[in-house]
Amino acid sequence: ERPCPIDGLMGRWTSWSRCSRACGGGTKTRHRSVVREAQHGGIPAAETMQERPCNAQPCDRDCVLNDWTEWSACSKVCGGGHQLRKRHMRQPALGEGGCPGVEDTKRKQWIDCNKVTCKATPPKKCESHLDVVVAVDTSGTVMKSGLKASAGFLKVVADRMVLGENGTQLGAVYFSDSAMVSEPLTSDKEAFKKRVSEIPWLAKTTNTGEALAVAAELLESRARPTSQHAIVVLTDGMPTSSYIMSSEAKRLKDRGIRVILVAVGPSLSLRAMEKWATWPAHENVIRVLSWTQLDDTKSTQLLANLCPNFA
Repeated sequence: ERPCPIDGLMGRWTSWSRCSRACGGGTKTRHRSVVREAQHGGIPAAETMQERPCNAQPCDRDCVLNDWTEWSACSKVCGGGHQLRKRHMRQPALGEGGCPGVEDTKRKQWIDCNKVTCKATPPKKCESHLDVVVAVDTSGTVMKSGLKASAGFLKVVADRMVLGENGTQLGAVYFSDSAMVSEPLTSDKEAFKKRVSEIPWLAKTTNTGEALAVAAELLESRARPTSQHAIVVLTDGMPTSSYIMSSEAKRLKDRGIRVILVAVGPSLSLRAMEKWATWPAHENVIRVLSWTQLDDTKSTQLLANLCPNFA
């Protein structure tokens, strides 16, 4: 008698391998083993490997951007603000492919808004949810008269802000060749005003970079995660180290901390101020001719720049 045929028997396929190339066309493979060879004329065992193409996309590919976001609310209620829209990256560039930078007009656009002049009278109040640290220059060029003017200015600003859990917290540092804390972030308006009035005139150099660092430490330790964070610098001189100032300002801005500069007098470089301040510069650099001109108009300008809710 002739034996009955026995067909070949195959095992299960393995999972597909990784693609052999990340781009430009590669292959994936999978394997299986022969469990039993065919006998007596049975159907032979089948293939033990399969291959399929993968990652056919070009190795050099430009990034892919999402659609434009909606226009943001106006950054200011008066005095000329801006509305912003952006395009975020959906897929990064590959190989030699290109991609517009985050500041490129292909990814960031803005329009002017609320150009009506901010009026100093009747005085409006800031009702925004902010954590703000002011950094007061007490270097030699400021003089006692300038320090007194800056303290008076800050007390007026504080009086026009609603402080509290749902409002603003204020803190202060002062600096010359080094920077020190005057008042940690607080919602106690009278305590803030008292400490600002007691800031001493150190009459040395202008270490603005260290002032930014100390102000940032106050925000890190006391600021609320739900609030907008800002540092306001009052100064009349270029910093001792422009490199340290540039590095610290960039670090803060990269972390989302707003940097506002109140530049007093003629000795400050406008170009440098605009570089160090948060974009757009015209909303974050306030030019003042002298310490005596820190008046109600300038306090209104600062509050309008700083406070989204200014009414």
